[in-house]
Amino acid sequence: MTAETLALVALLLAALPLALFLVNLTVYRPPPSVGLPTARNLPAVSVLIPARNESTNIRAAIASALHNDGLEFEVVVLDDHSEDDTATIVQDFARRDPRVRLASAPPLPAGWCGKQHACHVLAGLARHPWLVFMDADVRLEPGALARLAAWVEPRRVDLASGVPRQVTGTWLEKLLIPLVHLILLGYLPMPFMRWFRSAAFAAGCGQLFIARAAAYARAGGHAAIRSTLHDGLAVAKGLPARRPENRSFRCD
Repeated sequence: MTAETLALVALLLAALPLALFLVNLTVYRPPPSVGLPTARNLPAVSVLIPARNESTNIRAAIASALHNDGLEFEVVVLDDHSEDDTATIVQDFARRDPRVRLASAPPLPAGWCGKQHACHVLAGLARHPWLVFMDADVRLEPGALARLAAWVEPRRVDLASGVPRQVTGTWLEKLLIPLVHLILLGYLPMPFMRWFRSAAFAAGCGQLFIARAAAYARAGGHAAIRSTLHDGLAVAKGLPARRPENRSFRCD
């Protein structure tokens, strides 16, 4: 095979993910802003945060959630046997704001991954019809919850994934983190998530999920993926009854 032929093959192989990247950009967009009349009719949501030794993150995570408005919500933090001040920080918020609750994780059962068990316990504590699973290192913009709820409620969607804006510090983070977006935009046909119900096209970001509580329970929730370490793919593939959506959503 000549060098010219190899170069042509390489060009074609590069063109395929480029073409898919351009197609995906048409659907990889933030949810629209929510006006006050719409916001008043939004469903209530439960923000669920698993936390283990998150004293450096949990304060900012809770504060960013509490800065939201336009809908009823609660923030439930599960302290997963932390050895730092995580529980104390959450208790301080709970004393000052009744929307915040602290719960302690039961012992980890055999066969469970820690995060999946924490999310499973949190779902059982939630009081509202929509569940927002959020990692402790995620920061929500004001209005983020209202925009998520306004996007999923009127559509035939039981699960949506927010893809946070990743803040990189070290050179290694700047090198590796963009690869996640390269894989999502260059190799995952996002329009197929809407056209087909096959779990083969389902994917998400485990940092931020919103799920309809009833559908989540029917699908078995995190109990159905108890042994996996990667909930970003497993949660999305576990709710095939309605079309999952992967939506970009900036979370500072």
